Amino acid sequence: MPALSKRQIQSAVPLPDPPHPAGLQAAERFIHVLPWHVAVIDPDGVIRAVNDAWRQFGHANGLRCPNGGVGRNYLRVCHAAQGPHSEGAAEAAAGIQSVLSKQAPLFTMEYRLPTPAGDRWFVFRAVAMNGHASNHVLVGHEDVTDRKRTELVLAESEARYRALFEGAGEGIILADAHTRSFHYANPAAARMLGYPPEELAHLHLEDIHPPPAIPRAVAHFDAMAQGQDLTLTDMPLLRKDGTTFIADIVASRLTVDGRPHVAGFFTDVSRRKAAEQKLHEYRAHLEATIAQQTHALRAQADELQRANDALQRKNAALTEVLASIEERQRDVGRRILTNAEQTVLPLLQSLLPGLSGRHRETMERALGELRELTAPFAHALQRRFADLTPTELRVCTHLRQGLSSKEIARVEGISTGTVHRHRESIRRKLGLANTATNLAAHLQQYDPDPLA
Repeated sequence: MPALSKRQIQSAVPLPDPPHPAGLQAAERFIHVLPWHVAVIDPDGVIRAVNDAWRQFGHANGLRCPNGGVGRNYLRVCHAAQGPHSEGAAEAAAGIQSVLSKQAPLFTMEYRLPTPAGDRWFVFRAVAMNGHASNHVLVGHEDVTDRKRTELVLAESEARYRALFEGAGEGIILADAHTRSFHYANPAAARMLGYPPEELAHLHLEDIHPPPAIPRAVAHFDAMAQGQDLTLTDMPLLRKDGTTFIADIVASRLTVDGRPHVAGFFTDVSRRKAAEQKLHEYRAHLEATIAQQTHALRAQADELQRANDALQRKNAALTEVLASIEERQRDVGRRILTNAEQTVLPLLQSLLPGLSGRHRETMERALGELRELTAPFAHALQRRFADLTPTELRVCTHLRQGLSSKEIARVEGISTGTVHRHRESIRRKLGLANTATNLAAHLQQYDPDPLA
């Protein structure tokens, strides 16, 4: 026998009683019309007759006994059974003996049988026969695989949904659509409302809402009972201790045990609402602070702008005054240098040849100081034309002062021809070679800043 999953002794007879057969032949004719796997066992436990369903099932599952095992002792087979399929065999034998001994009219148990095609489930029954074969027992195996598989699927589905239901973080309440009475509440709903689960399951819709919210709750419940799937937001709920909280409720209609119900899923949003309120207050405070700071900063910016505008005006006026002063200073300096270069220096240089001794030395020192005074022109010219030699720079200075080649030769102590060669070199370096430009006039445009 296979392992057993369910066993019981029943007083009711699930197999129909045979029509009082006069003997085994009548019993054999009777079992052939039955859809189950059926055998007739005598008082000694020997199989006396089997139907076609018994033979076919045995052949399909490896039974090698001829004629379906007729003539073999079924009780001995049960007692001797070993291996993974032997669990429950001894109890089956005991059940058959209890019927043979008239201790019970019927023995029934349910068992699972592993087969090459997969597990199958059967109900085993042993029932006493009437009439001339009253000392025999009718043994039957009814295949209930389809029903059992359906039951297992339903049980697994129920366990899965119950686990989801019981373990859900949301509160779930199942209420009758007509009476609004609660039939079930999960632990989360019980904690949320402060009731023991068994007490909450006997309340009504009106018991979990504060009075002002009841009309709204009833109206929405009735709409959902008519099949509308609705979501209620910010719905006040009443705890057992009288305190209230806010929840969002999603509900839908479903049928339980043939009656319409409404399943409500409750989410406590009190913390969220409190956080939203704090966030709103903080945002309002922040906006007010920003507005105040912005106003103060704008006032400061306006004041700074006014001060900056006044300072800019003062700076502009001061710059204009300074520029005027600098220009006057430059003009005075230019006039002094021009007078020194064009009048004083040539005059002193013309006096130098007629002097000797200490007078000549004094004049030469004076000429040196005057040349140093007019040096800005030479420095400016050298910055622009770095390849001019020191002698060429002095010749440029003399030419700018209006001296002729002879006068330059006398002052520098060189020949007039050498002065002409210096002039040609200067013209080339200043880019005036092969042009009619007057060199002395050209040099006048290099007017150095006497204050630089």
